[in-house]
Amino acid sequence: MKLEDLKKILRIASTSRDDQLQFLLEAGIEQAQTYCEDSFKNETDQLTIPKVVQVGIAKFVEVALQTANVQTEKFEGMQRSFFSEDATKAAHFYWRLHRKATYR
Repeated sequence: MKLEDLKKILRIASTSRDDQLQFLLEAGIEQAQTYCEDSFKNETDQLTIPKVVQVGIAKFVEVALQTANVQTEKFEGMQRSFFSEDATKAAHFYWRLHRKATYR
């Protein structure tokens, strides 16, 4: 999935936030890979993300762009930022059909 794909899904024409969108796109891909337990890489090691998973990644980015969904923790001079659960809940709707079953 490329930045252009993300911007098409979210209907964004401007280039002013491309750095932020690229960062969130990469975070969304990582979240999708983790949730689905799938690297989405083909036999030549190229990323091939199904369209419905791409829509979920776009939803993740859309929700993450809303400041209220970014949480920050500070502890002894260290700071950590992360997305709240709300950012991933919306995306899970699209990702769940591609989630691999695990048996324990």
